[in-house]
Amino acid sequence: MCYNEFTREREDALKVVNDLLRIAICDDDQVICSEVESLILEYQEMKQIRFDIEVFASGAEFYSFLQKGNQVDLVFLDIEMDDMNGIEIGEKIRVEMNDHRTSIIYISGKDGYDRKLFDFQPLHFLSKPIERKKVFVDLELAMKLFKKNNEVFAFKTGHDTNRILMSDILYFESKGRKLRIVTMDEEYFFYGTIDQVLQELPSKTFIQIHRSYIVNYNHVKVFSYDKVIMENNKCLSIGQKRRQAVREMQLKKSREMTSWI
Repeated sequence: MCYNEFTREREDALKVVNDLLRIAICDDDQVICSEVESLILEYQEMKQIRFDIEVFASGAEFYSFLQKGNQVDLVFLDIEMDDMNGIEIGEKIRVEMNDHRTSIIYISGKDGYDRKLFDFQPLHFLSKPIERKKVFVDLELAMKLFKKNNEVFAFKTGHDTNRILMSDILYFESKGRKLRIVTMDEEYFFYGTIDQVLQELPSKTFIQIHRSYIVNYNHVKVFSYDKVIMENNKCLSIGQKRRQAVREMQLKKSREMTSWI
């Protein structure tokens, strides 16, 4: 495939596959649930968009909902709940369910949780009483992340065009004249080069760590000096010339993660 054809195919494919943001509110305080829901509905009306909103009165109820295979894109999650608190739910989402796509906004009337919450990659932390402006800012950010998470990568195999979510891609591997796409469940091959693909990927998410590898930062389990371990436990080498760039991206991501504290 020539470069121009490759580029046109990618431009046609970059789209949001589902524009309905699914939001959960989980708090054992009915007043807080109603307040957050009202603000979401106000934002929805103001922006002329539509959300799918579910409200849960306990952590156990929300966890049961997730266990049945239901998914949400964003959850406003209270920390201090009696049956199953927000920290426990965050661990269930990130560790047990291996879900790093759902955005979590923690709600609390207390301070001092920042280090405990860091491991669960929260989008933000809202203090009680809830501030309208902060909820609107968080919804705006969640919408941007949702759109990015639903972008697709397109590639051709023969005469067929295939599309997969970028967020599902663990890494690309160059194998001669072909590229291999690896996800948690499948792998795909198509003709192309690392350089072509790199120019079409979002630089905030994907980084070239070696002449043969481009990895999705969000699917890296472990970074070390000369290698990374991906979520499928595959160990990939970091090229000597790429180590500084990888380190800089780590520092940038770390600053982004702590900016809400």
